[in-house]
Amino acid sequence: MSSNVQTSGMGNGKQNFRIRPSNAPSDGIFAHQGQPVLTFELPNSNVLLDPSKLRLVGKYRIKAGSLNEIQEGDKVGLDQYLGINSCFENVAWSSKMSRSVIEKVNNYPKLINSIRPALSSTQNYQSNLQVESIASQNLDYADNAFGSVAFGNGGVPVGVEFCTSIFTGLTMASGNRLPLMKLGGLMLSIDLAPNEAVFTCDNTALTPQYELYDLSLTGEYLVPSAEERGALAGMESGEVEMNTFTSLFSILQSSQHNSVFNLGIRELVSVYFSFVPANYINNYANNQYQCMRISSNVTGGAATSEQVTKVNFLRNGAQMPFLFDLDVLDDSNEAQLQRFYLMSLKKLTDINRTAIDSNINDVRTAIGSTGFTQTSTNQLNVLNKENYVLGVPYDMLGNYSGADFSNQPLTITIDSNLSDASPNAMYLYALAKTMVSYSPSGISVRS
Repeated sequence: MSSNVQTSGMGNGKQNFRIRPSNAPSDGIFAHQGQPVLTFELPNSNVLLDPSKLRLVGKYRIKAGSLNEIQEGDKVGLDQYLGINSCFENVAWSSKMSRSVIEKVNNYPKLINSIRPALSSTQNYQSNLQVESIASQNLDYADNAFGSVAFGNGGVPVGVEFCTSIFTGLTMASGNRLPLMKLGGLMLSIDLAPNEAVFTCDNTALTPQYELYDLSLTGEYLVPSAEERGALAGMESGEVEMNTFTSLFSILQSSQHNSVFNLGIRELVSVYFSFVPANYINNYANNQYQCMRISSNVTGGAATSEQVTKVNFLRNGAQMPFLFDLDVLDDSNEAQLQRFYLMSLKKLTDINRTAIDSNINDVRTAIGSTGFTQTSTNQLNVLNKENYVLGVPYDMLGNYSGADFSNQPLTITIDSNLSDASPNAMYLYALAKTMVSYSPSGISVRS
């Protein structure tokens, strides 16, 4: 017997769980300079997992003695949109039994900053996200509210509690129930980020280090009835459909740039990409996870933000999904680019029903200048576009049936006013339909 349908209507009982890391050191402390990898194992049991309910919980603190040189007025902060997620560099899902990798997201914080700010309102960052994941959208407030606790009084950090969702394709856009037995169990692996990437310090002499402890993965199983368990056990082979992210990287070094990506993906749903100056990476003085406009003259001390003037998306040299150039007027709000970006985000609204309203709660145009008001002048201010992301949908029919890039490369051409000798890092994330086939011999993954 085989099956290729998502088991969305099964499960007559809920069972909450809490799993400790399978590789926890004796003192229970995880740090980049120590135990830099977190591993959680979900059992090979005849239950259904609701991946959208998964939460990583624990405590965060600054390592004792790593900020002895801090002076009055010095600011040490996490990214205002990421909070605790600044600490997680790479995230991977794999089968516990076969170790086959289902999804791996490199530069995980950049993925979160590519999607969550536009799906969350300013009110979210002032309430639930602030409390749960230390993401306040306000660096000064975060420093006052959480910094003293993380740094500790008298040199003894007591830590800040956190609770954060897992932001991957498997958890955000893959249906609501996965049969763990057919997948051979699941293993979640998280690589911790370097301290230089996590913190931004206005005093570059500071070298803070973080520690995570009391960690666990919480979630919810759905327990089938006896009849349903028998039916699931009888499915010896079949397929489970889910959606996963693929992460890619490129460097912009000229005003006319081509990036060619060999995706090897059969059904590409959407693409998101963002930029940051290359010298921001692993630098305490800068926030490498910030999604910025293309920047010129960064190393010269007089950095300027440059506007994109034209974008093209091609498959094997032919324009796709649009049969025209995306031209941008000088000093415009780039409405067409932002429209397609927001269209691509619709594929992820299963996890967040917040309405996207650029006049009220779109944080991409709600930060920066003091006394921000909704005027054309303020929207054009580069400070009000601190989380600048571009994207394009390929699932134009809205049914997660995307475009075939299995044997044809994706090419993105970007024209801008970028000056020479100003390299900008480009982070790209492709959301695609993935099929996980299971049989008595194991599982295989096909994008």
